[in-house]
Amino acid sequence: LPDDYFDVIIDGCSLIHFNPTQNQYFNQGLYDSSVIINKKLKKDGIFVISSDLAKPTDKESNEWLHPNTFIEIVEAAQFKLLGDSNFSDTDDLFDVKGWLSIGTFAFTPVK
Repeated sequence: LPDDYFDVIIDGCSLIHFNPTQNQYFNQGLYDSSVIINKKLKKDGIFVISSDLAKPTDKESNEWLHPNTFIEIVEAAQFKLLGDSNFSDTDDLFDVKGWLSIGTFAFTPVK
């Protein structure tokens, strides 16, 4: 598919599982996928991600990132978070298993 093609791309909790190794970023697969998605989105496109997350009060791992780590990785791929993000209180997250939560974010490319 050509670059600058899509208006919206949605991820339903898959990108954190693509090559979750620690190379340049805490989850390299999330970063690499975000770089590709940035190229495929139009300048004013939107990238929506709903993903499992570690609660800010719990330890994160390669696949279970803290919300702010998740945001930092996607922003490093030249995205800007749309709206505010404050996950200092775990009530901001949907509790799944006591230690695992779900967060939803919307980003736009910085082109």
